[in-house]
Amino acid sequence: MNHKKFLIPVISILILSIGFGAFLGRYYFTAKNLEIDMQNVKIISYAPVTISNPNVDIKMDLEGTVKSTTALDVSVDSLTYTMEINGVDFGSGEVESFIASKIPSPLIIHHNAENLGLGAGIVIAELLLGNNITVEIMIISITIMGITFKPNSVSSFELNIDDL
Repeated sequence: MNHKKFLIPVISILILSIGFGAFLGRYYFTAKNLEIDMQNVKIISYAPVTISNPNVDIKMDLEGTVKSTTALDVSVDSLTYTMEINGVDFGSGEVESFIASKIPSPLIIHHNAENLGLGAGIVIAELLLGNNITVEIMIISITIMGITFKPNSVSSFELNIDDL
């Protein structure tokens, strides 16, 4: 009879542990497999290259979507990324605190690139002249519940003056 009093709490704790472990495993799988698709860039402001200032400063919004691959909603603590346009480094950045759900939701990243140099100025000039440019945004890391994942997800797309 004494064994029953001991057995019921142990079984209850075991069942709760298995359930919680299964949830954490599914959450981990979902977090590791988020679908992030960047699709457009909107230039907000641009300080062009001049003789007195050979560096380019540009503010832009990177527009895309984020989606959970399962029915679980995932709360993302932070996301880090880098951006290249026509092979020229346009810097890196971080986005904090957003939710990824089964239904794709907008993800807008405010990107400030400063002191980029002449190469970036040439890329922007090509865009303003009507040439297509290739934008590549690489997701470096995603942090969820204090755990950092390295998805190495890359979004690549063509951009032209009509898209702005």
